[in-house]
Amino acid sequence: MVADIRSEVNVSHYEDPWESSYGKIIHASVLFRHGDRSVIEPYPTDPYPASIWQDGLGQLSKLGKEHEYELGLWLRLRYKSVFEDRYRHDAILVDSSNIDRTLMSAELVLAAMFPPRQEDMWNKLNFTWQPIPVHTVPVEEDYYIHQETPCNRYDVEVSIVNSSPDLLAYYQEHEGVLQYVGKYSGFTMTSDDVFESFWHIDQVHDALLVESLNNFTLPQWTHKVFPHPLRELSAFSFFLPTYTHEMRRLKAGPFLGRVLEDMRKKIDGNFNQTLHIYSGHDSTIANVLSALGQYNFQLPPYSSSVLFELREKDDNYFITILYRNSSTQAPYLLNFTECGGVCTVDQFINLTANLIPSDYVAECNIGMVEKFITFHFFHIIVMVSIAVMLFMYGSRKRRIQRYVRYQRVKNEVLKTPA
Repeated sequence: MVADIRSEVNVSHYEDPWESSYGKIIHASVLFRHGDRSVIEPYPTDPYPASIWQDGLGQLSKLGKEHEYELGLWLRLRYKSVFEDRYRHDAILVDSSNIDRTLMSAELVLAAMFPPRQEDMWNKLNFTWQPIPVHTVPVEEDYYIHQETPCNRYDVEVSIVNSSPDLLAYYQEHEGVLQYVGKYSGFTMTSDDVFESFWHIDQVHDALLVESLNNFTLPQWTHKVFPHPLRELSAFSFFLPTYTHEMRRLKAGPFLGRVLEDMRKKIDGNFNQTLHIYSGHDSTIANVLSALGQYNFQLPPYSSSVLFELREKDDNYFITILYRNSSTQAPYLLNFTECGGVCTVDQFINLTANLIPSDYVAECNIGMVEKFITFHFFHIIVMVSIAVMLFMYGSRKRRIQRYVRYQRVKNEVLKTPA
């Protein structure tokens, strides 16, 4: 069920079910989604304008703040023994995308995880909060968390997938719903731009979801498509950014590379860090899960999280990866064909080896021509041959254009959502 996390957090006790067999957690990388928020952008015919949101568009709500604080309490309980029940700058690193709601979410999680101990109190009013740094970079430079850095190589991959037979077939299968939503939302839905059409679907679904959670009355036309089938189509839109292996590498690969780098440093020694926290988005979680073959076509809810845990027992190292998408159930242990629910470090390295770019910036800077020559040489030869033949036979010249445009879009073989 795709629902927002709605329950009190039990902070009384936690037992690690894998500790006895695979050892204690010695390092964890935690990626979580921000809390509940306002609409990011109203759709063209939305009866609720931006001005209706008191704190502005895309801003964390009071409920979202509460849920992020609860997430912090849960993380404190789970990792209390890992960070020795106190904040240390050399042991805890926190990164966030450069967006208000993720920065605020990181601060709320940290407030719950690291209340100052008596010796850390810094004010006479006994205010139980201490400042903890949250690191960020500009959105256009953030290919770890925000994952929408301009990338030529990715753009070309999108342009090719955008006209692929499988994707066009999926569009045609749902064209009735797409055109209905387009008619009433004010968006243009077209098979000429499948990515953008499904981005629009996600935008409409997100607005309706947020408005319904805030008890707004939805337009009559939405009753035919919300929550279903818009929810399923929106979930599919989150699969599109990682549609091919190459797209998975360029979206989630840098993040997975950083997770693995931290683990290697911890194993090698002389690395005090025990916890690396990432405050991100639903798209971040979906991209990472999809790259690992674990995306189940369910929208990542507010305050959901993916936990990468490094364990040590008798000088042997193991990795468990869990997905927490509810506060009423224990997180799910992700299972992999290569190693089941618990992987050795070598197995995880092999699992992610072809997903991690050796030099993301260099790969993204490959120009359009170089990209086509390197990865689509056969197509270039065919097009050139056709052009030469047409010229030889005196046909008029034709100019072949390919659609290439970077956009925010929400794995080799197209999968139909369950």
